[in-house]
Amino acid sequence: MKTKTLYSITLTIFIIWCSIPRGIAQTNVNQPTSYNNDIPLEPTCASFSFMEFLNKQNPQFLELSEELLKNSLKKGHRNNHLKSDIYKIPIVFHVVYNSEEENLPDSVIHNQLEILNKAFRRQNVDTINLRSEFLDIVGDARIEFELASIDPNGNSTNGITRTYTDVKYFGGVLPYNSSQNEEITNWVNDSLLYNLFRLSNSVLGGTNSWNEDEYLNVWIGDLRVLEPSMGNFEELVYFALATPPLYYHENWPYETINMISPFRQGILIHYVNVGSNNSNLLPPPYSEYNNKTKSGKVLVHETGHYLGLRHIWGDGNCSMDDYIDDTPNSIAASNFDCDLSKNTCNDYINGVDLPDMIENYMDYSDGNCQNSFTIKQIELMRNMIVNHRPKLIFNESFTGPIIMSVYPNPIINELNINLALNEEGIDIQIIDVQGKLVYRNFYNNETQIKINPFLRKGIYFLSIDNGSEKEMIKLMKY
Repeated sequence: MKTKTLYSITLTIFIIWCSIPRGIAQTNVNQPTSYNNDIPLEPTCASFSFMEFLNKQNPQFLELSEELLKNSLKKGHRNNHLKSDIYKIPIVFHVVYNSEEENLPDSVIHNQLEILNKAFRRQNVDTINLRSEFLDIVGDARIEFELASIDPNGNSTNGITRTYTDVKYFGGVLPYNSSQNEEITNWVNDSLLYNLFRLSNSVLGGTNSWNEDEYLNVWIGDLRVLEPSMGNFEELVYFALATPPLYYHENWPYETINMISPFRQGILIHYVNVGSNNSNLLPPPYSEYNNKTKSGKVLVHETGHYLGLRHIWGDGNCSMDDYIDDTPNSIAASNFDCDLSKNTCNDYINGVDLPDMIENYMDYSDGNCQNSFTIKQIELMRNMIVNHRPKLIFNESFTGPIIMSVYPNPIINELNINLALNEEGIDIQIIDVQGKLVYRNFYNNETQIKINPFLRKGIYFLSIDNGSEKEMIKLMKY
């Protein structure tokens, strides 16, 4: 078994995958002439910079993040009754565009969603490429993502929003003389992340999130950075970034966690890296990464972060870890290769020194060789959903014969049922797992229904019957 080192556990709260290597690419992508040598052309990540930024705001942040991980790892056994369930998460894609090439067509979004679902259900055809030594430790996450069918106002939607923006680069503008490392560091800590998150704020040129407790929000936009000191040069800083489950605590309230606007929960992704049928390409000097990122796996990786996973190498070396028992340690990221010979750590799991698992979605390997989550990674993600993002899977919206939304779920006290149509003669029942009727009432000509069924902790089923059609929804009461 691997030793779980608590050093750098702080990276658990905000893990940001910035898999675009830092470097400067000329705006005229046909003939780049020079690059800023002080910014290496190699994969980089600003997750630790973001952690430092957050810790400035509240010195308890690191302590609370450690508490979150410990509690999440302990709670898995409490959810045995949910282990076989397929968790369905409503997802909304916010396309924020300045040019038509950034305004990705629906076909690209649908393609990306298909890739995401196949990855989490282990239905992708490239699973056959997984090496034999890992076959016993991977699995089906039983997590599916569906385009939202009902928006926060109860209206029907296709799960895609489109917003024109005057903002050309959400990464912002590097300070003049940015070749000084200290200045770059300060800028990353204090400005870069704020600039990127403008994508999730309508006042700052982006578009606002839908209820972050009930939807996975994915913002698609241009995440580049302009450096004026180098003339018409652009720095492609990030492929994407994600916010994992956050901690709700009396000393770290929701408002503080979200920081100052525009920091929001969800995923930001560069428009070039959405889907495998996306015709947009990275410019030089990043052209070599086009084939490696056109697999649609960037969003799979980020969704892993959103659901609580760290990078498989633990953002460190052989002495650090991702806190997952069945993922082999490695010294660092795979740097977009598919080198099957790598075994960078003497790391024994069940008596076997496994090689680096470049097939894992949480590596930085070439997307074309990523094909699996491990069983323990899956357990942690599902546990994080139930304990820290429960409304994603228990809030239900339907576009069937009875169009409606039901929330909050798990129930706290009051249950809200919003009907899209003015239904006459609605029979609402709540039934426990033994089949006992615990609540029943009839409603006429109401679109917004509020009830307090006074339920004990447990699992229930909500039945809504309009006389001709019937919907059944699973409820939980903590």
